[in-house]
Amino acid sequence: MQYIKSVVRKREIEVLRIWCTIAVCLHHLRSCSDALPYGGGYIAVDFFFIVSGFYLRKYFVSRNDSSDNGVCKYICKRYVRLIKDYIPAFIFALIINVIYFDYNPISNLSLYIKEGLMIEIGCVDSTLRINPPDWYCGYLIMSSLFMYVIFIFFKKRVFIYNAVLAILMYFILWAEFGYINVFPLRSCLISFAIVRAIAGQMTGVCLYELITWSNGKSTLSQSRLRILAGVLFIGASYMLFWDSAYGTSDFVCIIMLALLFYISQFIHFDLLTRIDFKVWKVVEELTYVMFLNHYIIVKMFRYYSVVEYIDWKVASLLYLFVVVVFSFIMLQVRRNIEKLFLRIRSCYSNKK
Repeated sequence: MQYIKSVVRKREIEVLRIWCTIAVCLHHLRSCSDALPYGGGYIAVDFFFIVSGFYLRKYFVSRNDSSDNGVCKYICKRYVRLIKDYIPAFIFALIINVIYFDYNPISNLSLYIKEGLMIEIGCVDSTLRINPPDWYCGYLIMSSLFMYVIFIFFKKRVFIYNAVLAILMYFILWAEFGYINVFPLRSCLISFAIVRAIAGQMTGVCLYELITWSNGKSTLSQSRLRILAGVLFIGASYMLFWDSAYGTSDFVCIIMLALLFYISQFIHFDLLTRIDFKVWKVVEELTYVMFLNHYIIVKMFRYYSVVEYIDWKVASLLYLFVVVVFSFIMLQVRRNIEKLFLRIRSCYSNKK
């Protein structure tokens, strides 16, 4: 298991995560103007599910904990990790929506409480959502619970079960919709979005098993692997950023992203290793915070018609700059809140 522990935080994977976060951000910016070319960035969300499935399987194998208590501990730990950044993003989005877009949270109070807590059962109508990325967080928790139960009951042949089920679920999405951009609108518990989430996580589990099996068996040189990764990167970039998407190309892109993830476990870029660990730690956290906060910035860009007054290339760079800066500020806010709680708890413990 030493090999998996060494690659689970590989910086090549974090580069792909940053790249996919930018794709999601730009995809939503497209709603500001028809002149913007960004198309299939929503598929990057499925890459996040794949990465999550990989980490989930790694955690389960390393802990070797098949008890119900282990399931509860893992889900609670993951929920806390996700929600501590989501709540500040939700509160800020709520304030902006009330001030600029005349949202009335009192009239839908119970629904917004559920959204704020990422409880995706009977969630708010998509047109009334405060911060749409909550569906990803909520479904990630639900699909993780489902996957963890599968690990407990199917301890052997995990690769085969997950591969077959993942293919089946992607086929269902293709047959039902023809594309992959499925997210909850109403009656969230039975939304097809859960199929999308589980399929992505199952793909990540399969990649974990495949990487574990193929460790040391690769005969391709670093140069050939880099060329192959470059070709996949260019092809997936086209589909994520400029293809009209919403078709069979969605599923082709998923295959490309899965292959990129696999290859990234075996290639090394010396330049990435020279960057300080603390910087990477901030970048890892920042990408998630960007994902949570970018949508409200899109709404503000649309409200002020920024893309209509500035060339779309300049507007896109300005938008990404604002997203990064604002997300960094929100990250610092969360850290300061955590420090405050630690101080309060420390003072309370000392009094006892």
